[in-house]
Parts: sequence; C-alpha cells; structure tokens
Amino acid sequence: MRLGLVRPHNLWTTFLLLALFASVGTADFAGAFLQGGLGVRSAGMGGAFSAVVDDESGSYWNAARLTHTDTVGLGLHSSASMRTMSLGRMYASIAASLNSRGKLAFGLAWIHASVADLKARRELGELYGDIVNYENAFLLGFGIPINKQTSIGAGIKILRSFIDIPETGASKSTGRGLDLYLNHTLTQNTEISIGIKDLSSHIRWMVKSGSDKTKESTNSLRTQIILGASHRPVAGLVIAADCQVDDMPVVSLGAEWNINPMLTVRSGMGQIDSDNKLGSVAFGFTLRPMRVDTVQLHYAYVSDNIGAGDRTMVSLGTRF
Repeated sequence: MRLGLVRPHNLWTTFLLLALFASVGTADFAGAFLQGGLGVRSAGMGGAFSAVVDDESGSYWNAARLTHTDTVGLGLHSSASMRTMSLGRMYASIAASLNSRGKLAFGLAWIHASVADLKARRELGELYGDIVNYENAFLLGFGIPINKQTSIGAGIKILRSFIDIPETGASKSTGRGLDLYLNHTLTQNTEISIGIKDLSSHIRWMVKSGSDKTKESTNSLRTQIILGASHRPVAGLVIAADCQVDDMPVVSLGAEWNINPMLTVRSGMGQIDSDNKLGSVAFGFTLRPMRVDTVQLHYAYVSDNIGAGDRTMVSLGTRF
C-alpha cells in the first residue's frame, strides 16, 4: 500500500496497532540517559512538548512536527544547550533542522552525557585512578506532511557509550533506535500526536574484565508510547500534556505564554505518576534581544523529585 494513498484515519489505526504490539515484551531500560530530552524550551514546560515542538529539537520530541518549523528565509534552526547537575553530571546537546520548502523537513542532533570526578577504589577504599565515562546519541529525523492536517515522521538514533576503569580496561557499547511519529491538527488551535520510541532497538555492550577478557551482552531499549496534545485557548498561549505509556502511565503538563516579541515564559510539571503525585516542577523563559527570532536565549530550571539535585539549563538558538 503506497503511503500517499493512505487516508488519515487509517494512519491512526496503523499507529495504534503498532503501539499495541510495541508495548509487549520490553526489557531492561538501557540508554536511560536519553530521558534527559533535547533542548531547554521543552524542559521549562516539564517535558510536555511532543505536540508543541516547532523547532530543531523535533528530531527527538516528534519528527512529524519538523514540518511545523517556519519556512521563513532558509528555514534553518539551530541551538546549543548545556545543563549543570549535581554529582558532577553534565548533559549537553547541539541540534539543527531544515524546512526550507515545507514539504520535507530534516533534523539532526547530538546529545552528550558524562559524569566527572569518578574515582576507582579498591576493596578497602584505596584510590587507584580516575574512571573515564561518557555517552553519546546521534539523532536523525525527518517529517513529511500527508495533507494540511496530518504529518508523519521517523527518527533514527545511534548510541555510543564508553567507560574506562584503571587496571581493567575500556568497555564500550553501540546501539540503535527507531522512532515513529504521527501528528494531526484537530482544529486551528488543537494538535494531537502519537509516538512510538525505540521500536525493535537495542544496545550491545563489550565489557572488559580484569583477566583481559571481553564479555558481550545485548540489552533491548524499552519501547515507549508517547501521547501528546496541545491547545491554544488565546493568542500567544499554549497549554500541553504528554502521557508516556509504559509499565505505569507518566504524565507531564506544561504551558507557554508569548508575552511580547522579546519575552516568552513557560512552566510545567513533569513525571507525574501514581508513586509521585507532584512530580518535578519546572519553569523557564526565552529572551529575544533583537525582538525577532534570529537569536534566542533559553533558560530553564527543573526541581528534583528523586534526591539527585535540581537542574539548571541554558541554551542559545538561532533561526535563519
């Protein structure tokens, strides 16, 4: 069946069936660092972003909405972000998207995570060296409009991890992931979306042991279903919700208010589930020093709900 001949309601049926089968037989949660997301704007909304995203972070949040990035000028968006966290953790990203004609949009991103100042200790606590570690994800996304109301997208991720322990050797992993997305405009002010993340995806580890032997193991990436919705009750204001369907549903809520050409503010609450009713509280803002979208400074703060420290994030974005 050719994609161009599929009607929108049949597309929704297909995605829901895929979501049903994808939710069966998931394994341990490898690649968990990707839960940190991409971009600072989304963090300020508590992660309720899959039916809102209209910038370069679409390759992570919803590749179908890469077609919703503006096509003014070159249609090129880019950003670089940095997050500071407790326990020496660092999380950084670079992302870009291109939507020059509005028919086929592309997105690229790199996510890097690491922990500094990790020390190797012997059984009695004696220090004997530094542990080097990092994780990288490379994302490629593309979106295609089916008609004026519906667009589809796909994201491919390549994962790389590395850890070097003194006197043991370097261990590393490689992996891949596939994401599928569908976005639909219900009304002029309301959007809904569905995403299936890490469909038939895995990470393969090659672990060095003290005897200079290498052990191999494979972990499946846990398949997740993301349902999103957004609504614009008045001009300049959007409210949104995401629901992650897994072992138990996890909900994120957020809002964004474009006050004027210079300032946008946002707030949200993420990771709301049956065990933690309140989740983490987030807020943020965007400044446009020139009162246009050419240069944007994003800031977000996210509280901690698991005792690992609050997060502060900054990002610089451009649009051409």
